[in-house]
Amino acid sequence: LALRALHRNISSIAVTTGNSLTVYAAIQGLFNAADELNFDLRRETVAVVGIPGSIASAAATLLQPHCRELILVGRRASGPAQRLAEKLKADLVLDVAEVVGRARIILSATSSGNCIDQRMLQPGTIVVDVGVPADVIGDAPVRSDVLVLTGGLAAVPKDGRWHSPRVIRFQRGIIPSCMCETMLLGLENRRECFSLGRVLDLDKIAEIGQIAVSNGFRSSQLCSFGQVLDDAVLSEFRK
Repeated sequence: LALRALHRNISSIAVTTGNSLTVYAAIQGLFNAADELNFDLRRETVAVVGIPGSIASAAATLLQPHCRELILVGRRASGPAQRLAEKLKADLVLDVAEVVGRARIILSATSSGNCIDQRMLQPGTIVVDVGVPADVIGDAPVRSDVLVLTGGLAAVPKDGRWHSPRVIRFQRGIIPSCMCETMLLGLENRRECFSLGRVLDLDKIAEIGQIAVSNGFRSSQLCSFGQVLDDAVLSEFRK
């Protein structure tokens, strides 16, 4: 709402939350992790935490056709949350602790953070944490039998354009997708408001994802607690 008000007051400036590319990157990261670890999502119960937020709601809608069962998690049974659950034929749960006992795949995107206790997760669980602040409690993994991935990140292209001291540097060329979406719109000279409001356009999510790919930005790099994931961590998780 604040962004919409800003755009009304300064109509010549295009603004975006960057949430469309964040959803795309989070979903691609989950798919990549599932392939890497031989998870068949069609046989898994998937939980999406943060309903009815824009990122969580869009992610749930995109994941629903790919999983055996979908669980939506929200703080209260609001109208938008109930309508989304009905539309996706999913359970709406108000207790994160209940969900961690039912789902081995969790994508979490709340705005409050610190809602998932690593110690309560089932062995073999994958969590894609898109929350800011982070939804998984702690700043480092406490178990080797669960995998906590930082979702919604993008790797910048490996070419000379990005090796300038004026470019904001993150861990090994990894940047937040919300920033990446803004960069991509600039590269494409798209002076428009792209991602606004609680309901994201699924076609726009696919579109900005393809724009990222065509410009060399990747969502395939797995990160955990903001750091590029070491292959040894995946090997230990497989055991």
